Amino acid sequence: MTVQPATQFAAWYKEAYGRFAPEVATPGQLPFDVFHARQYAHGETDEMSDTLCIGLVKAPISTHMKIDMGHGWVSGRISKPGLSFQPSHSNVAFDIDGRHDVTVVSFSEYLVASIFGDDAPPLSNLDVLTRDVTFSDAELEDSIAALWRTVTQGGPMQALRADALFQIILVRLFQCADELRPGNAHMLSDAVLSRVVSLMHARMADGVTIGELAAEADLSPWQLTRSFEATTGRSVDAFLAEKRLSHAKRMLADTDVPIPVVVRACGFSSEQYLAATFAQRLGVSPERYRQEKRT
Repeated sequence: MTVQPATQFAAWYKEAYGRFAPEVATPGQLPFDVFHARQYAHGETDEMSDTLCIGLVKAPISTHMKIDMGHGWVSGRISKPGLSFQPSHSNVAFDIDGRHDVTVVSFSEYLVASIFGDDAPPLSNLDVLTRDVTFSDAELEDSIAALWRTVTQGGPMQALRADALFQIILVRLFQCADELRPGNAHMLSDAVLSRVVSLMHARMADGVTIGELAAEADLSPWQLTRSFEATTGRSVDAFLAEKRLSHAKRMLADTDVPIPVVVRACGFSSEQYLAATFAQRLGVSPERYRQEKRT
């Protein structure tokens, strides 16, 4: 489905996704659209024109979502409010399993240029926001919710308040993208890093996913991946591999449990993989390592 220009986006959405009965609120004197819809399981492909969209997505229960914005399919679960960005002139394919609510702000690329003037950042800067199913930013989420309240509740100076909120949203959108660009990753606080590492330990045996670790940090998987490496100097996978090896070494040195138990407890896929890891990293087999530590 080809998306209409931003000033007609809500009307197009209502026609294209009418089965979800979107609640549309578009201040006629403003050059952007704002609307809300409750949707259910569906899969679509939208061909974006000059329109950009930022959506605040909420799901009452953990809902699986898969999306492709030109980087290949990525998947994850929506278990809390998150943000989804769709760039202009892109083909956006998505597949969502369950019920979810979305509040959408749509605007044209020309509006970006008119607001920023000669200081307008390249729209390509926003592409980094499409790496995950959703990304998180409390300020942006609060501003979108406030904009929706403004356009639905009316009142004095509604248009002025809505226009001010939209500009806050637009500026913050580019700030979020800048923070996610290579070299600009935020460091994790000690408290957040501690929670993530604790979850790694607690779930070492059955395996923990990057999505679960990201949820613990209140970040998207893409944000966590970059921030974790910026903080620790190692990727999440490399850090986990090191923790598994350390745990296996302790079990072999301090207990008499059989090798298969060590494999399961440390999250290795097989005895062969454990042996290969020990040979590569320590130059000995697990059995030999145990013998050496007991002598």
